[in-house]
Amino acid sequence: MKKLVVLTAAAFLTFMAACGGSSSGKYGDVKDFIKDLIAVQDNYVSSIEKAKGPQDIAKAVEVFGEKFVALAQKSNELAEKYPESADW
Repeated sequence: MKKLVVLTAAAFLTFMAACGGSSSGKYGDVKDFIKDLIAVQDNYVSSIEKAKGPQDIAKAVEVFGEKFVALAQKSNELAEKYPESADW
């Protein structure tokens, strides 16, 4: 799963860099999605770093998983909205 997260983040960061930094314009919702993806990953890493034991780690993984599933659904919606994204 770690590789999937890293690859997904890398792909979206590349796309974000190609589109510029603004959240407006044709792909503004994609840029917002990328920002949300980064925030979810940052929160996960922060939670793992602050973990005091296995229960904290398990909770961090659970929360990350829930948020990542929601982002995957949003990713699918964006892929339908922007079919040209298959070529990115």
